[in-house]
Amino acid sequence: MDVRAKASSASDYFSTRIKQDSSTSKYSSSKEKGNHPNSLNEHNELSHLDKISDAYEECYRKKHRIEIVKVTSASKLDEDQLSRLKEMLEKKMNKTLELEVQVDPSLIAGIKVQANDLVMDNTVIAKIDAMKEAINR
Repeated sequence: MDVRAKASSASDYFSTRIKQDSSTSKYSSSKEKGNHPNSLNEHNELSHLDKISDAYEECYRKKHRIEIVKVTSASKLDEDQLSRLKEMLEKKMNKTLELEVQVDPSLIAGIKVQANDLVMDNTVIAKIDAMKEAINR
């Protein structure tokens, strides 16, 4: 299970618990309600659940040296291609990677890889743009 799935699962769990607990008031004193998951909802703290989830993901990734890499290709990559790409990038970057894959037909052909400190653009559109720039000099 990747980090997003874990964080989403935790967020879903708390949201479900709060909804369940709010329908059955099993706490009698206001002091006990302070420790109740529904108190997050009463104090409008649920709106921060996404931020908490995002912060957890960021801390988890940092601790385990996991980096998100955006991969954009002109056509859909199959599982074998993605697996080989991920393996090659993990060796190059010396990190565990999570790939966010997008398809953008406007690239014509090729692939673009973006990480925090790395951009590799091997698309036809990037090569055309580079040729345009060289001609205009």
